[in-house]
Parts: sequence; C-alpha cells; structure tokens
Amino acid sequence: MINQHTFARLRSLKLSFLLPLLSIMFYSCNVDEIETMEQSSQYSFYFENDISKKELQNRVKLFNQFYRDSVIIKISEISYLNGQLDSYTISRKFPDETNFKIGATLENQAYKDKRPNLLSFKNQKIILRTSSNFRFELSKDLNAGIYKTEDK
Repeated sequence: MINQHTFARLRSLKLSFLLPLLSIMFYSCNVDEIETMEQSSQYSFYFENDISKKELQNRVKLFNQFYRDSVIIKISEISYLNGQLDSYTISRKFPDETNFKIGATLENQAYKDKRPNLLSFKNQKIILRTSSNFRFELSKDLNAGIYKTEDK
C-alpha cells in the first residue's frame, strides 16, 4: 500500500511537467504567420525540374507577397515531359496595370543540363536564369522578354 501511493504521486508529478511541455512544443511548431523580409533584401527562388505545380505556385505566392508593391507574377500553362518540367508561361502585372501581360512561354533549358531555375526581381526586371548561360529578362516597358546568352 505504501509503495502504490508513492507511485501515484510520482506519476502525477511527471504528468504535471510533461503536459505543459508538450503543449508548448505543439504550439511553437504550429505557427501560421509568414515572416516579413526586410525591404532592402532581394527575394529570389529556385525551382527544380521535378517541382510539382502546387509547390511552384506556392513559391510564386511567396514571391508575390514580397514584391506586392512592385510586381505580381503568374506562372501558368505548366507542362511536364517524363516527370520533368518541360514548358511554362510567365506573366507579370505592375501596380499601374489592370491585367497580366504575357511575357513568354519558356521551354525548360535547365532540363538539358540538370540545373535549377532561378527567378528574381531586380531593377524593375523579372530575371529568370534557366541554365548556367541562359537568362530571360522581363521588364515593364517591353511587351516581350529579352533572351540573353552569357559566355563564361
């Protein structure tokens, strides 16, 4: 009888420490807020050849949240070939515009050399690097983008 009473107290003492600890841990892992980035920093994102449509749209959404006062982009008409990103259309809308303007439909150059795509925004241009020497720039002033190849 004496031993059983001690074990019950010890068990209740353990639970009194364990339950608050677990609740703090669950609360800290379940935060729905998105951290705001400093305006001085530049937000870019990579996307690999095997990225899903949903994940690509999530990255575009984060990009748009960061640059919402400067530009909004949309990636649509996404197609895959053998499970790899094959082509997509990139559109943009600047604050003074009412509709999205289609920049270009791009075939995935990175598919050939297995490098990820990098999308960034700098100097009022959307810049998309699709391989080590291929660059696509989309500015507000032009209806179409500019393709550039860069020598190493």
